[in-house]
Amino acid sequence: YSDVAHGCACPELSDVESECGTLCQQRRTCNPICQGGKSEVPDPDRVVRQETCQAWELHSRLEVHEVVCPFYNMAGAQCGCENEPSPDACGPLCGGASLPDPKKEVYGQTCESWDF
Repeated sequence: YSDVAHGCACPELSDVESECGTLCQQRRTCNPICQGGKSEVPDPDRVVRQETCQAWELHSRLEVHEVVCPFYNMAGAQCGCENEPSPDACGPLCGGASLPDPKKEVYGQTCESWDF
């Protein structure tokens, strides 16, 4: 239920539970960012693509468009989860090497946002 409160932007919201409860499990479209929910997010405070890994997990819980789910799988991999690449994923932009300029914009998006 705390996920719904988070999604509704309730004021004075206490910390959202790290575990996806029964309502969340029944209603979520995408899997947890750590593949199959087999592992917790190794470092929830790590920042990937300008969001914390815990924030990516919360976003994945509230996602309603199934086509976006592979993106959360790749975000999970960047967060240190032991995920297998999704068949829909493009792979790292620079072949696994770090981006020289993550904030550089190409076609209106940062290189960091293209890197999945």
